[in-house]
Amino acid sequence: MMSEILAAILRANLILGVAVLAVLLLRVPFRRLFGAELAYTLWAAPPLATLATLLPARTILGASSHPLAEAVADVSAEGM
Repeated sequence: MMSEILAAILRANLILGVAVLAVLLLRVPFRRLFGAELAYTLWAAPPLATLATLLPARTILGASSHPLAEAVADVSAEGM
């Protein structure tokens, strides 16, 4: 359990660092294009990116578990 927590903290810290570097690189061109007020809102990206790493991973259901998958498979099998 402790290793999972440590891995999550490490991943969040890494993403935060990358997001801060991205904001530092983008803020001057962004300010020239869109103005200082919108350039300032770029600083919302690092905390949001960090929080996004803490969300659970998306699970993708298999094709056979979707109700329409069987109908599509039947239609495509009949067309052959």
